[in-house]
Amino acid sequence: MPPGAQAILEAQLFEVLNDSGYERDDATAPAPSAYFADLVVGDRPPPCSQEGEMKPGLGGTAEVRVNGEDFWVELPEEEFDATAVREVWVCLRGDTGTHSSLFWRGPGERFGEPRCLHVPFHPGPHWQVVRFQVAGHPHWNGTVRQLRFDPFNGTISPGAGGELRWLRRVE
Repeated sequence: MPPGAQAILEAQLFEVLNDSGYERDDATAPAPSAYFADLVVGDRPPPCSQEGEMKPGLGGTAEVRVNGEDFWVELPEEEFDATAVREVWVCLRGDTGTHSSLFWRGPGERFGEPRCLHVPFHPGPHWQVVRFQVAGHPHWNGTVRQLRFDPFNGTISPGAGGELRWLRRVE
């Protein structure tokens, strides 16, 4: 691996490596994250679609149950320059869906298909990190005001779902 690559990967995958028992450099700190559990305040979830529910889960996760084909959760508004972010990574696991989706909007815009990426999701009991390579998207530019994450899309089973751990913007 090129010099520094291991430290970058260890910072981004800190919890996954730790939880899975992999050795890592103790000097490496976890990368800053938006933890989905932090979005759920008491019994009040963040803005979500009516196609499911999100509530606190075990071990600092957020638990999701879907009851329709389009469950999504909006992250808090936080403006950032799109050119500073190459990828968005999300750590999750679940038992339904065939893909995950990431939507973004700029100031004065609505979420919509032109500003969206879909990546494969493989249901199972294992934690996985889905990578949205946003830097290559023609509409990933200017100021991003807000992100929306659709964890379990595609073919879903009503009543199924999973857990969301974190979302990270990778520079």
